[in-house]
Amino acid sequence: MVEYDDNLLEPVKHYKNTLKERVNAAAEAHFEKLVQRAGINIEENRETVKKYDEASVRLKQEQKKLSKLKVGKGFAIFGCILFLIMAIGFIYYGVSYDELAIGISVGVVSALIGIGFILLICLLINKKIKAQKAVVAQFEKETNDLLQTAYFQMGNLHELYDYGTAYEIFDEAVDIINFDKFFDKAKLRYLIEKCDYQVDEAENHSTLYVKSGEILGNPFILRRTKIQTMYDHAYHGSRTVTYTESYRDSNGNYRTRTVTETLHATIYKPAPRYGNYTELVYGNQAAPNLSFSRTPTGVKTNMSDKERDKFLRKKATEYQKMSEKALKNGGHFTPLANTEFEAYFGALDRDNEPQFRLLFTPLAQKNIINHIKSDEGYGDDYNFYKIRRSNYISSGHVQSINLTIEPSMFYTYSYDIAKDKFTSYINSFFKCLYFDFVPLLSIPLYQQLKTVEYIYKDAIPSNNTMYEAETISNRFDESLFLHPESRSEAILKSSWLYSAGESDKVNIRAHSFRGEDRIDYVPVRAGNGLYYDVPVPWIEYIPVSMDSQINVRKLDTTRPDYLSKVTNSGTSFSQYASNSLGEHKYFDKLFAYFGKGDGNLNESTDNEFTNMYNN
Repeated sequence: MVEYDDNLLEPVKHYKNTLKERVNAAAEAHFEKLVQRAGINIEENRETVKKYDEASVRLKQEQKKLSKLKVGKGFAIFGCILFLIMAIGFIYYGVSYDELAIGISVGVVSALIGIGFILLICLLINKKIKAQKAVVAQFEKETNDLLQTAYFQMGNLHELYDYGTAYEIFDEAVDIINFDKFFDKAKLRYLIEKCDYQVDEAENHSTLYVKSGEILGNPFILRRTKIQTMYDHAYHGSRTVTYTESYRDSNGNYRTRTVTETLHATIYKPAPRYGNYTELVYGNQAAPNLSFSRTPTGVKTNMSDKERDKFLRKKATEYQKMSEKALKNGGHFTPLANTEFEAYFGALDRDNEPQFRLLFTPLAQKNIINHIKSDEGYGDDYNFYKIRRSNYISSGHVQSINLTIEPSMFYTYSYDIAKDKFTSYINSFFKCLYFDFVPLLSIPLYQQLKTVEYIYKDAIPSNNTMYEAETISNRFDESLFLHPESRSEAILKSSWLYSAGESDKVNIRAHSFRGEDRIDYVPVRAGNGLYYDVPVPWIEYIPVSMDSQINVRKLDTTRPDYLSKVTNSGTSFSQYASNSLGEHKYFDKLFAYFGKGDGNLNESTDNEFTNMYNN
């Protein structure tokens, strides 16, 4: 284990000067290893892609010609119809108004022009369109064949992408941050027992992804959670009413008229809403009695010197008043001399001034300011909550990034496009996640204080945590868990039943909502002063749940190796999976299955799984 890294005493500077290029080089090297392993002939693929691009250009040109011919045919049809109508019109005019000579002569000319358009369409334009369609079809086939060939050339590479590659590269780049190969339940126990961490048992929360690791022995958990909340959904209704009203006309006489008016009504009713939330939880024994919270302060980072001085003078006055008020009321808030740090960080609700100063030394203050100001990162978009010995970081930028490699992201026909996609993702992933660690790395004391307990106490009875069980259950088709009457998404909540060998029998409770169609009648005033009931249909969402049992275990393999076993019909595991496992899913070294029949799990069935997979 690396003891310390002086470079990370200034984490933003280290990213700019070293890590950015190191990660890009590691991503390119890893991609080239995959290419070599896949046996991709790069130059052959480039030649195919070049031919495909040229064929695509030609295809677009021929499609454009076909479009012009079709437009020309449209004009010809329009002209044909126009002149035939004119012919009929002029003949009718001549007969009706005793202008027979003029009507017939002009009508005949118009008819001949219309017939000319018909002949033009039938004898020339249609033939050209038919011929051009054949040309386009030929180029489409050529283009599609080249595309399929290019995809085939890249096919072996598509099978080699693995879920956890980005974390492996992260570990290579930053020595003191280490992600675990498997989620370490002992670290979770340490966070609970030693760092005041509370396991999330809320029924409206379900884990979509979880990863554990450590910074110099101090544990952290990266977790993405699916969250269900209720909100007031707007429902709209309308009704058309008819009534008679009197009015005075321009002559001053009273008259009546029928008025038709559409009335509208809106009501708001509770409905479920679903979203994701990603958070980094880090445990450290430093400043164990300190709690605070900070959210983005909204401070302008591009202020002029004059604006900055004015802003900081205003903040210094505010902090002085806060200090005097705290002293008067028995509080303990004392602003730091570094007003810029106070304004940028904004942790004004801290409850232990000595420990706050112990944590946020002048170097830590400098790092925090540089982090928020720097254009290398994402600015001030993060929340930082410290609750005694647990630290919680959540940022805006991390909420939307893919936390694992989803292989389909890189499926493409081109080696060069695949390389660009892969390296871009790795660089974005690293930057995104690294800058969530920066607030923690900015505090030197967190790097200097290492936990004594490198061997964590393991007191969790299950083989896997329920965070992991929820992660793998969320990879299944949600319909497998849903209540039959459900009309919403589900929150999958896991609970451990028992263990057998290396597997756990886990209950998955799917919390969702059934819907009852309702109608409210809302009185709305019309233009005649009377009220009419406007019907507004809405849905009453009623909670429902359903329990399902799955078997969960860790599987020390990679996605490529797993695919080779499960998709190859000649392997014993492939046949075993089809005949005995029922619905099953592998994801990032986790495996889960429903089991056929009663889905019984015992030592014998767990050993059978191990033997079948390893043979």
